Formats: sequence, C-alpha cells, structure tokens
Amino acid sequence: MAEKIMTNTNFESRVRIQKRDGELVSFDRIRILNAITKCINSYNQNTDIKIPGIISTSILFNVLEDLSIQSIDKDVFKVDDIQETVIKQLGLINENLSSHYMRYKLQREKERREKYTTGCSNLIKSAKENDNKKENANI
Repeated sequence: MAEKIMTNTNFESRVRIQKRDGELVSFDRIRILNAITKCINSYNQNTDIKIPGIISTSILFNVLEDLSIQSIDKDVFKVDDIQETVIKQLGLINENLSSHYMRYKLQREKERREKYTTGCSNLIKSAKENDNKKENANI
C-alpha cells in the first residue's frame, strides 16, 4: 500500500490548496493524515476500532486516489473539497465515523467564526476607544 501512496507524488507536487483565507499552499498529505487520525482516535474513545494508524493510512490512500482523479480537471482544491472527500472515504469505512468527523468539523467552523467575530468586535471597540481619545486630546 505504501508503494501505491508514493505514486501520487506527481499529483501532490502539481496540486495547490486554497485555504479558507484564500492563501494558496502546497499540498500536504500529512495534514490530511493527521486530521483522519485525530478523528479516529477521538471516535475510538467510544468504540473499539483496532489499529487506527493502519485505517488512517488506508483512508489517506483512498482520499489521494480520489483527489488524483479529480485533479485531471483542476490544479487547485479548496480545503472544503478535501474535507468532503475525507468524509466520503470515512463513510465507506464506517458511517458513524464519517458523522463523527462532520460534527467535529462543524464544531471547528463554529469556533473559527466565534474567534473571528470576537476579533472583529475587539477591533471595533479599540477603534472607538482611539476615536474617543483623539476627541478628548488637546490639539
């Protein structure tokens, strides 16, 4: 299986990933593997999935194969494109695992939005405070 995964290096060197902020970065299979492994380990606390590393590697291989086929038509994938492919492949292994991953990703999205909203609120508050200081300054 490791030999088959290595055959995707041409695809991996050609494809770019568009992050949520629009930045384009190199494809990094380790990030996908880490996400899959974290999901399985988290899910595994409540189940008895054996050998999560082997399962993660198998799912990664399937994700890479699927993306490689999709890359015939495109060289840039959005993070969400990859997540959808991961969800699909997890679902082929275990539907509950796929649902677990989707819930985790929804929670992460909620946290990102809250962090962004808090950051914007703090920026607006800071700008208002600076405006008040300027108004009160002796010019």
